[in-house]
Amino acid sequence: MKNPLVELIAIDLDGTLYAMDLLISERNRLAIAAARDAGIRVTLATGRVVYDVVDRVRELGLLPPNLPASQVTPIISYQGGVVYDLLTERPLLVQHLDAALAIRVIRLLRRLGQSVNMHTLTETYRENARPLDTMYAEKSRLVQPHDVPDLVAAISAQGLQPLKIVIVNEPDANHALIEMLRAEFGSLVEVTRSHAYFCEVTSLSATKGVALAFLAQQLGIARERVMAIGDNWNDVSMLHWAGYGVAMGHADEQVKAAASYVTETLANDGVAHAIERLALGEVD
Repeated sequence: MKNPLVELIAIDLDGTLYAMDLLISERNRLAIAAARDAGIRVTLATGRVVYDVVDRVRELGLLPPNLPASQVTPIISYQGGVVYDLLTERPLLVQHLDAALAIRVIRLLRRLGQSVNMHTLTETYRENARPLDTMYAEKSRLVQPHDVPDLVAAISAQGLQPLKIVIVNEPDANHALIEMLRAEFGSLVEVTRSHAYFCEVTSLSATKGVALAFLAQQLGIARERVMAIGDNWNDVSMLHWAGYGVAMGHADEQVKAAASYVTETLANDGVAHAIERLALGEVD
């Protein structure tokens, strides 16, 4: 039985809907389909690029002919930097990272000997790519990243508009880098973790919480009727904002603290458990 208080569900991808194998379990698929068929809007909220998210939307049956065009829900990508209309194939909201700030971040990363992945709305550019960056490109299903010798020069010469910067490291080094960037740039940019290996830098206003609030307003859905499900630091803003903030069972304590409900782990189909319990069944 549908819970009439839930009208929109936003679901993170990596670590929430699937693991590094990128496979969505049958139970999670069925739960999402059940929510869709009950008239609940479902969106994906992720740091991934638009074209990869569109493939996932199609895979989950969230496009016609599986549902009417009026029920097709825009997606959230680039950590909230973009809200994208799947029907018009145009962004409804774009929150660019200021180019001058991006250049400052890149120059600091250079001094630290880091590689840099930078995303615009349609392309990915890399400087000093390492094997871990190849792993990132493969797992993120990036199409032909552009390797450039000087990313700062590329931004200036080509007028590139950054959406986010991604740095890939082993988990301990990644944690240390996040703390360093936060200390260096304070409240100028958003620095977060989407995966144990991935540090991401975006505009201060490019968060999943801001994007989800924008999307709900566009759809005329009250905050109290929105469910968000996530597992990592980049999900905290939307878990805190949503009326039903759901943290995965394997999430860090700070992620769980932002949520109003803790579901099962990824291995135990936490997304399906949350949808079945809160959106399609009885609310605790």
